[in-house]
Amino acid sequence: MTTTTMQRTLSVDDAIKSRHSIRKFIQEPISKEDLNQIFELVRLTPSAWNLQPWRFHVITDKALKEKLQEAAYGQQQVTSAPAVAILISDMEDVLANLPETVHPGL
Repeated sequence: MTTTTMQRTLSVDDAIKSRHSIRKFIQEPISKEDLNQIFELVRLTPSAWNLQPWRFHVITDKALKEKLQEAAYGQQQVTSAPAVAILISDMEDVLANLPETVHPGL
């Protein structure tokens, strides 16, 4: 994965104040290796009781992104982004697999 290193460290306050939304993206595909690396890091994100109730779906297919754009109230960035991540919470799966997930005796 290609990264750019910032030499300046931002405070939380500065980071929040300087953030902005991106509406147009470079029309360049993201490699599967880069997407896998990104989501491998996302997978390590902690959650309450380490349940990780989220499921990610990555959409790169143009036709699917066009359908998703309709569901996203026509937002152009849905189809202009090379990949769109959809995050869902699957508590039914979490609860079904709870004995394998939580620490014994919890």
